[in-house]
Amino acid sequence: MPEFVCESRERADALMDYFDMLENMTGSVLMFPQSEGAELCARGFSDKGLYYFDANGGTQPGICTFHEYYTKQSYPQSPLKFEQLPENIRELLVHNCMEIEDFSLVQTIHVNHAYK
Repeated sequence: MPEFVCESRERADALMDYFDMLENMTGSVLMFPQSEGAELCARGFSDKGLYYFDANGGTQPGICTFHEYYTKQSYPQSPLKFEQLPENIRELLVHNCMEIEDFSLVQTIHVNHAYK
């Protein structure tokens, strides 16, 4: 889990609650064939307009690993834009940023884990 997620349980919970209740707004594109469970998870994020990265190859759902690099599993056909989010969510996300300007341009991301 990224360090910034563990900094504030309250902030992490508020963000998870918001994105869990967010309605699907677009379709998703899978980067490669995946198991049924991994595909459902990837589409669950990307159908909401989010890019989805994970440490496994999409074939071993439920695996907990501490890889430094995560691979893009799926992406939204129409990405959710920061400006579309409510102000209170934008304020929370300021603390949960990665140094990536455009997730559409990257295939892997580096994650500094809180638990090593």
